[in-house]
Amino acid sequence: MTSFNLYIGIDYSRAKTPSSSLPGLRVFTADRDHEPVEELPPPSPRNYWTRRGIAEWLAALYWHIVSLNLWKRLVTLKNRA
Repeated sequence: MTSFNLYIGIDYSRAKTPSSSLPGLRVFTADRDHEPVEELPPPSPRNYWTRRGIAEWLAALYWHIVSLNLWKRLVTLKNRA
C-alpha cells in the first residue's frame, strides 16, 4: 500500500547558487499509477532548472494542491446542504 498520491524526486547535483542554471538540476514526478516522468523547467533562455526555479515550482504546486483540496471540500459541503 502506498502512502502518498504524488512523489517528487529532485536531483541537485552540482547546484552552485540559487540562480545557477545547470543540466544536473532535474525534477521528476510520479503518482501511484504511473512511472516517474521528468518535469521540464519553465521556458527560459537557459533551458535548465535553477534552485530558485525549483523552489518556485514546488510552492506553486503546493498551492495548487491546497486549492484543489479546498475546492473539493466546498463542493462536498454544498452537496450536503
